[in-house]
Formats: sequence, C-alpha cells, structure tokens
Amino acid sequence: LIWSNGPDGEPTHVSQRMLDYSGMRFEDFKQRGWEAFVHPADFPETAKVFHHAIQTGTSYQDVNRLRRADGEFRWHHSHGEPLRDGQGRIIQWYGLSVDIDEAKKAEDRLRRSEAYLAEAQRLSHTGSAVYNETEIPYWSDEAARIFGFDPLQGIPSREAVWQRIHPDDRGRVNENIKHGVREKRSFANEFRIILPDGTVKHIEATNYPVFSASGELLEIIVTGIDVTERKRAEQTLRESEAKFRDYAETASDWFWEIGSDYKFTLLTENAFGSDP
Repeated sequence: LIWSNGPDGEPTHVSQRMLDYSGMRFEDFKQRGWEAFVHPADFPETAKVFHHAIQTGTSYQDVNRLRRADGEFRWHHSHGEPLRDGQGRIIQWYGLSVDIDEAKKAEDRLRRSEAYLAEAQRLSHTGSAVYNETEIPYWSDEAARIFGFDPLQGIPSREAVWQRIHPDDRGRVNENIKHGVREKRSFANEFRIILPDGTVKHIEATNYPVFSASGELLEIIVTGIDVTERKRAEQTLRESEAKFRDYAETASDWFWEIGSDYKFTLLTENAFGSDP
C-alpha cells in the first residue's frame, strides 16, 4: 500500500491498491479517513509517531492494524521517508505499508508458546539449554534459576556453568558427555551443583546430541530437573529405615510384617526362635 503526503502531512496521493484494499476514496483520506482506516486501539500511537516525524523531519516507522474493505483488521508495517529539495527542505513524504499479519500472528503464537513453556519449566523445576564445544547458544530462565544465575544477565559462559558443578562430579559428567557423543546417542547425567552461597542441589539431566549429515557434532540439547527435594526425601527415608532396623535388631521384642494376602513379608531373626 503506497501513499504520499505534503510537507504538512496532508495526503497528496494514495495508490489504487490502497483504495481497493480499504474500500475508501482519496477524498476520504483527505477528510480524516485515516482514523477509520487504522484500528482504534492503534490510532493514538500511530498519530503520535507520524506527527513526530512531520515535526522533526525524521523517518517514520510504525506497526499497526489497518482495516480491509471487508472489515477485517490486519497488521501492517508502515514506513515513511521525506523527499528534500536542494536546500534540504522537505517537499514530499513517501510511504508504504506492508501486510505482516501472518508473521505477526505467528510471532504472537510463538511468544505465547514460549510463555507457556517457561511457566511449565518453572512449575516442574525443569530447565533447558543448548551447548556446543565453545558456547551456550540457548539457556532458559528456569535453567538460570536452578544454577543460581540471574536470567536478566543473559546466557552465562560454559566455564561459569561448569564451575557450578560439584568438583567430585565433574570428571564423571565429562566422561558421560564424551561417551554419549562418541556413541551418538542421548545420555543421562546425575550430578550436584554448588551455588555461590554454598547451597548444594541435585540435578538429573538428559542430553540429546545433534549431528550434521556428515556426522559432525553441532550441538547438544539438554533438559535438567532439580531433584534436590526428592533426594532429601529418599535420604530421610533411608535413615528412618536404618533406625528401624537397628532398633528391631537390638530390641528384645520381635517384629513381623504381612502383605494383603496375609503372608509374611518380614520377620525378625528372634521371632519364634527359628530361622526367619
């Protein structure tokens, strides 16, 4: 859609394509027709940006929704430039508006999808990242939170992330990576990380190597789950079971356990004075 305006911003020409698209006449545009052409929610900002360009003589750019003849509003990217004479005075403004509706809607869908993914990662304490031999091209916000980095500070370096891994686990993690890449298959890693404040977390990570057609490693996609609470619960359960066993083995009483079929599943050695 192509249009032109005088130095004062008044319309001087509207292309036939724009007239057909809008279902309007050139006279309509000269009589404040832009207000009917631009979506009501977008018009105030559009007018503000356009008038600023007219007053300052700078380029005009805006993204807004324009009404088609059938009443549908579609997203457009509008761009205007001034034409100057030999003395630098603006004698005309030329502009065009390009339909970007499909791209804009796809961008909005992608943004919503990313928002849903980020929320799902936050709720499940699952982070994701992509790394190669030299850098980390992608690092989710939840991955940053798990490893104790500020998401607003951008993607950390490989070295910074590597330093967060517990020193006793680094060698095993590195060997698992090498083995998985060598075998060209996904692989798991379980390791601890130490945050700057001394907090220790347990991580379960699944890695997916991606190779080129020639077999060259391109990158590794990884998802990591913070399983610290589960590890603590397992440790507490093991300690509780150990205390029970110690008590059962040293007490004069004897203990037994039966299943839903009333058959014995546990019998301490001192029961009945017989072999359990």
